[in-house]
Amino acid sequence: MKKLFGSVAVAVLVAIAWASRADNVQVSPSGQAMGCKSVSSVCYDAALPVDTGGNYAQSAVVSSAAESSHVLKGSAGNLYSLYVTTGATAGFVMVFDATSAPADGAVTPKECAVAPANATTFIDYGGGPPESFATGITAVFSSTGCFTKTASATAFFHGTVQ
Repeated sequence: MKKLFGSVAVAVLVAIAWASRADNVQVSPSGQAMGCKSVSSVCYDAALPVDTGGNYAQSAVVSSAAESSHVLKGSAGNLYSLYVTTGATAGFVMVFDATSAPADGAVTPKECAVAPANATTFIDYGGGPPESFATGITAVFSSTGCFTKTASATAFFHGTVQ
């Protein structure tokens, strides 16, 4: 028992020493170096700038009820991720560079993804730069194809923008 306790104590001390180093480096699944301050901290991609002043703050924007569209940002900005959860109606998730949803009919979205009924559809730029929008960011759920909008007020929207 004494020998087992000694081995465990050495392993714990090695882990604590490793965690206390400020230059620890882990490798992400994509092969990028990840810097960590301690074992319990969240690692960051060493290739990205570290925000110390709130310059890279992202905001989550969510629906408060089922709806057909949601303005994620009413001015120019970046879309980092979006998910839409649908009800019994299948359709398409579209994202527009606009401060409001366009009228039903012919449209040209900046993004479009299939959204099955009773499912969640994701648009995520987590592995690369966000998508930039010059005017605003508006997400829409339509029951028809990517180039014809037919609003369907049966979706929940959650977007992360800056």
